Amino acid sequence: MQPYSPRPIVLLEPIGHEGWQLKVYSIVFGDSAFNRPRFDGGLAAALRELPSPAKTADRPGAGFVILHQGRDVDYVVLAWWDRENELPLRVFVRERVAGKAWRVARGGESVCVWDLQVIAAERDAYVDTVMGGGTDGVAEYMTRSAATELTGREMLRHAIATLAYRGGKALRGAPSDFATYRVSPTSRTPAEVLAHIGDLFDWAGWMARGEQRWVAKLPGAWDDDVARFFAGLGSLDEYIASGASLHGNTEKLFQGPIADALTHVGQLTMLRRAVGHPIRGESYARADIRRGQVGAEQAEPRVEFD
Repeated sequence: MQPYSPRPIVLLEPIGHEGWQLKVYSIVFGDSAFNRPRFDGGLAAALRELPSPAKTADRPGAGFVILHQGRDVDYVVLAWWDRENELPLRVFVRERVAGKAWRVARGGESVCVWDLQVIAAERDAYVDTVMGGGTDGVAEYMTRSAATELTGREMLRHAIATLAYRGGKALRGAPSDFATYRVSPTSRTPAEVLAHIGDLFDWAGWMARGEQRWVAKLPGAWDDDVARFFAGLGSLDEYIASGASLHGNTEKLFQGPIADALTHVGQLTMLRRAVGHPIRGESYARADIRRGQVGAEQAEPRVEFD
């Protein structure tokens, strides 16, 4: 028997399927990169097993999927909550041999100790949220992760969501003369700062894909560059969530483009005050910031102050 060794568990983008809400996890053996397209056939077969309708009096329409890239075999584990407190499971298997197709698990094939780590955490999350009697237990359940601590990818995605929330607040309601305001002859205007943030996320996208490329663009129309800001966040977040290789650049993505962008969002916030149109202060630790929530539409502030 081989000694136990932890395997990374990564929370990917959730799936919506015919009314179902499903968390998606990847588990990978060894140092190889997770190959998401490899699981398309198994995932499609698993989703066909979900009962309909997704929601009934004792079925909340929520569950999870594990895409486990094993040593020689790939597994798709589908689990959904049903009959109030039960967890039906379906397991699909494919040997990593040319010509082999996805099939239903047979004989002694089942979930393993790494899958059970996810299942145990999902049990606790379900009990705490859906069975906990809250007003919107399923929504709260979907925010909980089976990881005991955030992975580098999850931290990157949370940082991107933080930029969307803080940046969106700094950009919303800016006066018409804000874009061209210059606090000193040698300082950047808000339009130049915003264009630079867009350049940073172009750079981040290339870095995530293993390329080193930098292109500085001139400021465009203010509204166009605001749209570019959110599009850049969304594109990078989508790529990181896909499980595709980051080419060893997890820390560099944070210390470079993401940290730089946070600095520049702070500059925009200060410039709002300098131009006479400050944004309200806020307890950002209490803000509703969630991974994947990276568009212009953001949650309402919970605790603001003047």
